Amino acid sequence: MIPFIYFTATQSNNNGSAPYSDYFFLVFIGLIMFRYLRTGLNGRKYSYARMMRRPIIYIVLTVILALSLYENYLYMLAVAIAFLPGIFFGDKFGKLSSVYKQGDIIMYKSNPIILIVWLVSLIARIFVEFEYPTNIDGIFYTEVLLSFTSGILLGEAFNIVNKVKNMNSGENQDQTASIFESDMNEAT
Repeated sequence: MIPFIYFTATQSNNNGSAPYSDYFFLVFIGLIMFRYLRTGLNGRKYSYARMMRRPIIYIVLTVILALSLYENYLYMLAVAIAFLPGIFFGDKFGKLSSVYKQGDIIMYKSNPIILIVWLVSLIARIFVEFEYPTNIDGIFYTEVLLSFTSGILLGEAFNIVNKVKNMNSGENQDQTASIFESDMNEAT
C-alpha cells in the first residue's frame, strides 16, 4: 500500500509538478501550526536552546528568502528593518507570557497575541506562495510581516529567558536567606 501512496503522491500532472505534493506540504505545515499552538497555550518545558531555536530558525529562513527573492536592495533593507520593531513588540507582549514551575521543571506559556500574529503571518505567507507565486509585492509584504514576526518571537524569547533568570535568582536568595536564618537560630 505504501508504494501506491508514494506513486500517486509523486505522479506528475500536465505542468510537471506533483499534484499531491502541495497537499502533503500543507498537512505538514498544519501539523507544525497545531503543535506550536498547543504547546504555546498549554505550556512547554523550558530550556534556553529550545527557547531560542524558533526565533533563530525564523530569522535564518527570513534572510534566505529575502536574499533569494529580491534583487532590489531596498526590499531587502525593508525586510531587515521590519525585524527591529518586532523585537520591541515582542518584548512588550512577551511580558504577558508566563513562566512557572511544575514540580522541579520550569515551564512557560506564550502570550496568545504573539501566537496569533505568528499564525496569521505564516498563513499569509503560505497563501501568497500558493495563490500568487509571481506577485512580487505580495511576497514582499509577507516577507516584511515574517521579519516582523521573527523579531516578535526573539523579543518574547529574551523576555522569557529574563523571567527564568529572575525566578532562579529569587529562589537562590530565598535559599540563602533560609540557611542564614537557620544558622542564626542555632547560634542563639
